[in-house]
Amino acid sequence: MAEFPTSTFEKGVVTAVYVGPASLGEIAAQLSAARIDYVPERLPRNSVVVRRISGGLDKVADSYALCYPFFSSHISMPVKPAETVWIIFDRAQKNIGYWLSRVHGDETAEDVNYSHYDRTFSDSKIEITTAEKAGVVSNTPTVVDFPNVSLQKNSAGNSYDLILSASSYSYANTRLEPVPRYFKNPGDLVLQGSNNATIALTTDKGWAPSEEPQEFADSNSTYAPRLFSGAVDAVVGRSRWLSLNETDRRTTPTTRVNRRGFTEVSKRISDNPTLLPAEGDPDFLDDAARLYITMNSEIDYNFGLFELTPSLFDGGESPPDTVGSSAVMKADEIRIIARTDVDHAISGSIRIIKEGVKDDDLSAIIMQPDGLLQISAREIHLGRSSADGGLEEGDSDAPGTSQPYVKYKQLEKLLTAIMSDVKSFCDTVSTHTTPGYGAPSPQLNSAASTLKSAMDSREGEIKNIKSVRIFGE
Repeated sequence: MAEFPTSTFEKGVVTAVYVGPASLGEIAAQLSAARIDYVPERLPRNSVVVRRISGGLDKVADSYALCYPFFSSHISMPVKPAETVWIIFDRAQKNIGYWLSRVHGDETAEDVNYSHYDRTFSDSKIEITTAEKAGVVSNTPTVVDFPNVSLQKNSAGNSYDLILSASSYSYANTRLEPVPRYFKNPGDLVLQGSNNATIALTTDKGWAPSEEPQEFADSNSTYAPRLFSGAVDAVVGRSRWLSLNETDRRTTPTTRVNRRGFTEVSKRISDNPTLLPAEGDPDFLDDAARLYITMNSEIDYNFGLFELTPSLFDGGESPPDTVGSSAVMKADEIRIIARTDVDHAISGSIRIIKEGVKDDDLSAIIMQPDGLLQISAREIHLGRSSADGGLEEGDSDAPGTSQPYVKYKQLEKLLTAIMSDVKSFCDTVSTHTTPGYGAPSPQLNSAASTLKSAMDSREGEIKNIKSVRIFGE
């Protein structure tokens, strides 16, 4: 059994991760071989088994250790088998340590999705295999994607590969895929998951649709932010077209397929001339989905909304780009759901409010728990302006090419009166007596005159059915 460490921090290569009861088998096998006792029922989630490598320990002794997470369950750090982590030990519990986080390698090793720390020690990133040195095969340089520098050598193969083959359950739950790197400002706090999910407490920054990031020499993060522009940027799928291998778009990095057969962001020194400075920068055009909150932003410019704003019915200019505190949600598909749960007597509602005076500039969309939907505004426009393909014919009392919508009660009164007039005329016609001998019928003449007069009156009432608030095509 390995001696108790004397240094404060050590490094350890993860051999198994506790991700649920199904992973206990491989954990138990490793700890049993290392003669480490533990109580499975008391094993905290996200615990790991490591092989300690500081000072070359794994090369000379049994180096297995069980490590609980160092941080409380409020913060759960990502880790995968064969990655290298920092560990410390509590002297009260020998061979049970705590792992803090993954060890940060240099730029050729670090990857937010999956990191192989030993790449840090391979200067040329090229290795001649043992068989090649012995002349068994042609001496062709082989790219070392996963060099073994820290662990003891094993005749059965690369020690890191053997860890993965023995950690079938915890490794199978790892989704290996390229994730662009992220440049942050010195004052930012950035939280990244392993699969391209990022929350940045930052300042207002990002590439607008009208900009071409690949034409700039620097990352967007190098530009000084405006004052008082604090922002929260929650985004998934930066450089999203990596999934389609479109590596020539905007903020998309160079990728390559490594020896294990999965695609990663290329970190080879030889690829430096082709690296994109704007790799992984916030991209308001292409990033897959985003919740963006900022104190101060040219939000319409950033998201290209000016060109997307429909033409107004009155032919006036579209609303100008605005500057100020802003909140934006952008994705391929957006849903807003108010819950209904009969079992728990929950029936939700939705309110979208634009503040203002109730009888003037206030506008709102209200969805009540009973299913009522109300749209309230000073004026409501429905449909498209003729400039955007709408109907050309408008009304003099309506904005531009729009028409007023009708008011039912006024239409009902008008149509009822017309019907009454027509019925009265019909009654007169059906009961009148003819004077005979070609003489005019006084009753018909009188009824026609009355109907004509009534029609003149009804024509003047048509304007009463025109809405003064709702207009459309």
